[in-house]
Amino acid sequence: MTAQIDLETLKNWRAACDPLEPISPKDGRWVDLNGEDAHGHSLRGEDLVLSLFDVIRLSGEKFSCQLFSGFPGTGKSTELRRLVDVLEKAGYIVLCADAQNFLDLSSPLNEEDLLIAVAGAFGEEAATKLGRDDPGESYWTRFRDFLQTEVQIPEVKLPAGPLDLKVVLQYQKPFWAKVREALARSPLKLRNHAQGYIQQRIAALRGQFGKDREVVFILDSLERLRPPAPKFQIVMQSLVRIFLDGKESLRLPGCHTIYTAPPFIQLSTPALVEIYENVRHILPAIRVLEKGSDTSPNRAGVAVLRDVVGRRIPLEQVFGERQDFLDDLILASAGHVRTLISLVRELLTRALRKGLPPEEAELKRIIQPLQERLRFAISENQARLLHRVMEAGTVEGLDSRDYGTLAQLLNNYVVLCYRNGDGAFEVHPLVRTLVRDLALRDPAQAAQ
Repeated sequence: MTAQIDLETLKNWRAACDPLEPISPKDGRWVDLNGEDAHGHSLRGEDLVLSLFDVIRLSGEKFSCQLFSGFPGTGKSTELRRLVDVLEKAGYIVLCADAQNFLDLSSPLNEEDLLIAVAGAFGEEAATKLGRDDPGESYWTRFRDFLQTEVQIPEVKLPAGPLDLKVVLQYQKPFWAKVREALARSPLKLRNHAQGYIQQRIAALRGQFGKDREVVFILDSLERLRPPAPKFQIVMQSLVRIFLDGKESLRLPGCHTIYTAPPFIQLSTPALVEIYENVRHILPAIRVLEKGSDTSPNRAGVAVLRDVVGRRIPLEQVFGERQDFLDDLILASAGHVRTLISLVRELLTRALRKGLPPEEAELKRIIQPLQERLRFAISENQARLLHRVMEAGTVEGLDSRDYGTLAQLLNNYVVLCYRNGDGAFEVHPLVRTLVRDLALRDPAQAAQ
């Protein structure tokens, strides 16, 4: 029997379930997802935060440049908050910026775009850290002067204010193509300009906080590519080229650097191992089903995700005697934290009119849009690829011509990566029956 919940209570519960909000270890909602399952296997494999930290500690004056990847919705940004906490406790000066505030992640990028964004983001984060006594200027002011004096593009009228350049870069205004073309003719000049500015900002940070303290710069969200399907492979390949060809630009002198990157780049580009550290390590989802099973829950994975939800809302009040309904949401999430929190948030939204605990029919209505979205993302040709992944439990051995399709399926949550014991790739449980039906369909029958 359902009961109505007062508006303010629902507001508070729903606010605690923001799927896009990264949380730090200091937040009461934070849960350590690096425990072990019943077989003694870590739920996530190696603790990537400690791995990133160890590389920084061991690099000395060489200064590290690392890539950090996580599959969509696995809690990568939250893990980065934990890394910031670990680094700051160890005495490092840490700057953390969001690439989405500087770049258009729906369009192809080039090395110049990313280098300018890195310098601009570094300057903004350094200014925040230094506070009111900061004597420096923003990179956008420096960059505007650079375009006027060093590049000189007569046919292009620059925006009136320095910060307008940031907006132009982020939204790819039409004249940016001319700027890109001019910058590409003298890449070393731009690199020296941007990195020289960053070195000045590092000197200011050390001057205020201690000359022996090392600086770490983290650029988050670079993996959150969101191009329309026809442009997906083009945008993905543009980022691959930047990481391969732009290594001298992205390795910043005088500080440690971490860039988030789409997992597919590491999986498909072995050469990155020779350029960046930690390339092989990717943050996986939490396994919620036993390996190869459509229905048998992985009890340790389900338990830790129950805790994730229980730190945000009172489970007894929301689910009552139907705690199994929470398990249904956990299984539907396939172990992606963001997806699980989104499903719980939707349940709370509908509870305003439907009451709590939810009825079984209501639970199905909450899961159905997710299932329909996943089904819509799968074509018959993709189903054959997915079926091979299901049968093999890996993406190894795929034809390179399938890489672009695989990247889209990973980005859309259709293909999942887990780490309990040996790493494994599986298809989302909500669409496995569909994949089998499409992949095993008689081609002659399908043509009728």
